[in-house]
Amino acid sequence: MEGVVAVGVNERMKGLNVNLCNYVLSHARYAVKIRRDVAHLERRTVDVWDVLKRILSKNIQMAYAYLDKDIFLESFVEGCALVDVNDNGNLVYAYDGVG
Repeated sequence: MEGVVAVGVNERMKGLNVNLCNYVLSHARYAVKIRRDVAHLERRTVDVWDVLKRILSKNIQMAYAYLDKDIFLESFVEGCALVDVNDNGNLVYAYDGVG
């Protein structure tokens, strides 16, 4: 992908939620930082994927609680395979069974 750089997506692409993509990429970089800090300071191995899932779940849950529902759906759900809201109004993550 030409528009994807190390810091995120820098141009609009059809069918891509650019804001959500950059949101996930920023959390992925933060998860790598946490894993490195734990490895360096505590001398233990942490799975970066588990850290990323925990951070994303927590922050998306907070956004769901505090944002207007229409804004949340537009920002996090529409055009996204990562997060969905089921019929009961609960968040469903596509990565729950992964890792």
